[in-house]
Amino acid sequence: MEREDERVTGGLGHRNCDAAFISAFVRKQVVANEKYTLKMVQTKILRQHGVKISYWKAYRARERILQEVCGDFEGSFVALSLYMRELRSGDAEACLQLLYQDEGRFHRFFWAFGALIRAFRKHCRPLIGMDGTFLHYYATGALLIVSCIDGNNCILLLAWAVVEGENHYSWHWFLDQLRDGVVGDRDVSRANSVLAIIFDRQKGLIEAVSDVFPDEAHSYCMYHLSTNLPHAPKNTPAWRRFWAAARAYTVAEFNEHMEKMKELNPEQYKYVVKLPRHRWATHCFLRRRYLMLTSNYAETINSTIRHLKGLPITNLVEKTQKILESFREASRFYTLNPSTDVLFQVIAPDSTEVVDLSKMTCSCKRWDIDGIPCNHAMRAISFRLWDPYDFVEDWFRTSTYRATYNDYVPPTRGKEQ
Repeated sequence: MEREDERVTGGLGHRNCDAAFISAFVRKQVVANEKYTLKMVQTKILRQHGVKISYWKAYRARERILQEVCGDFEGSFVALSLYMRELRSGDAEACLQLLYQDEGRFHRFFWAFGALIRAFRKHCRPLIGMDGTFLHYYATGALLIVSCIDGNNCILLLAWAVVEGENHYSWHWFLDQLRDGVVGDRDVSRANSVLAIIFDRQKGLIEAVSDVFPDEAHSYCMYHLSTNLPHAPKNTPAWRRFWAAARAYTVAEFNEHMEKMKELNPEQYKYVVKLPRHRWATHCFLRRRYLMLTSNYAETINSTIRHLKGLPITNLVEKTQKILESFREASRFYTLNPSTDVLFQVIAPDSTEVVDLSKMTCSCKRWDIDGIPCNHAMRAISFRLWDPYDFVEDWFRTSTYRATYNDYVPPTRGKEQ
């Protein structure tokens, strides 16, 4: 028979079921699983003890555990300079910037590990996405993040910062650190190394990006643009036309989708035409976009590789191979008129394009924008009996993808040291 002092009983609450009792009861689960939610705490107490606890009581119990395990939050700010020194001792190329207010209180902290900086500069496409999110639980403020994409279209988290909030000044400071400490020494001798930046049109970010990166290509995040359309639930016909227009490689294709959008939803069309076209439409983007339209990389996959999304992770050469094979098969039905060894007129059923293998360009713009030979280029390459992989951007090669992860982030000693 269960003893009364071993089990707290009751219905909608119990005076003995306080934060101290709850934290002791769920401590093991919270420590083992950092994603152990407040709802899980409430459910466990209800199932084990028959007591319903409030959200705030569960919150206080979990915070009690986290402070025991991680230490006091304010104390962590005090120890931040020591932790930064420890990081720098093992990672001399890390970019670390700690900023205090006049009274010595924490203001901002920026960090980027040396291994990730080197991977981005040498092996990743010159494209970054940036976004911010609110900090919860411990303090007000924001976490700013910059990501890039490796050769396998996986996210590489490049740099972070904790700041007082999202505004022009915090973003400007963050981008200053990014430019000087992370982006600055990219291998600009490589072809198409001019940086493309994808971001949301949020609190001070547009002005900050223009100030800090005036010569780079700026693109609005299509995910955020599409969610901000007036009365725009996902996957409506007008919503799909907007995305199709953004992906279009030519003016004619773009105009076709925009006209359809105008017919389907005039209100959304009026909203879209007010946006600067070169900030979101692929066909007039100033640099290569490398199949990326959003800064939420987990939310987007270009239609070319969407069917591969559910497969086990493989290196990008396998993906590139499927794309090239499909283009090669389609190109069998194209008529080819060589002008020189590298310059061709390619007549397809629906268009006539000009391919220049020496410049790795096609008038359809797909090769120019994505970095992978289009079906017109594949017809010319096959005619010359050349290897199509010689015409793929370095960022998509197996060797580049593997080199991204050859480096490592040095470990640090525990805080008790």
